[in-house]
Amino acid sequence: MPKKPTKWIICFTKTKNTAFYRFWTWTRKEFSHVFAVRYYPEYNQWFVMDFNDQGFRYKIYKDDSATHLIAFLIKRCICVDYTPKSSKSYTPLWLYCTTFIKHLVNIRKFWIVTPYQLYCELLKQGGKVIFTEDEKKVKK
Repeated sequence: MPKKPTKWIICFTKTKNTAFYRFWTWTRKEFSHVFAVRYYPEYNQWFVMDFNDQGFRYKIYKDDSATHLIAFLIKRCICVDYTPKSSKSYTPLWLYCTTFIKHLVNIRKFWIVTPYQLYCELLKQGGKVIFTEDEKKVKK
């Protein structure tokens, strides 16, 4: 039986890039980094998977720390609720935040190199923007 794809919250945010890809993101600073979050209701825990110029980070948030995480997602991120179409693996040639998330959600389009391009692709494939404040507008 095929494995069911995992639902993710893909989060885009502004950050101080120091790696080579900072040149790809300077026109859309609010999309200069991407990471993934997943909620496990059976444990009442949030899991964050992040790959940046400091390396890979996997962190668990619960109780008060989860409250701070949600506040961060609402105030400083643009979040897309997304379930991959399949659970097959995609192996990127380069590894940085965008290719890491593409691997996680099985986006195989090699021309997607920036977080903003990934954001647009997730929306095209049925992802929904969540955790937004009433006045917050996402420019396309």
